[in-house]
Amino acid sequence: MFSARYDHAYTTMFWQEANLPAYFMDRWHKADPFNPDSEWISGKWPAMRTVDQAGLLYNDSDAWRVDCSYLRLKNVSIGYTIPRRFIQKAGLDNLRIFFDASNVYTWCKEFAKMFDPEKVSRAGDYDAGWNYPLMKTYNLGFNISF
Repeated sequence: MFSARYDHAYTTMFWQEANLPAYFMDRWHKADPFNPDSEWISGKWPAMRTVDQAGLLYNDSDAWRVDCSYLRLKNVSIGYTIPRRFIQKAGLDNLRIFFDASNVYTWCKEFAKMFDPEKVSRAGDYDAGWNYPLMKTYNLGFNISF
């Protein structure tokens, strides 16, 4: 098991006055946001603050440290060469059908699915939230010889 500390854009609500990530909707909040005396409703994430009001909110804690243990089906490749006796009449010497895929599926905690747990696992990487999602590829093809 290993964990990662998500920081910067991952954990800063309304980063640069932008939209709020969907996962922050389950946060501590007031029942009536216009009444400071209303009761608190609990949630998974801390109460919402803008960056200038955050104080110690973003220090290392269970809120921002996530279990990033994962299991990944990274590559799949399947192929079949049609026996020559079936393709000779069509004037073919060889016919191979293949399928391959990469980054097929990753099993991990729901929050870590938005990120690449393999990327955050490498020491020294910059985990500020400025990276692209993991790319999946699927290929279907034929190798034909005449």
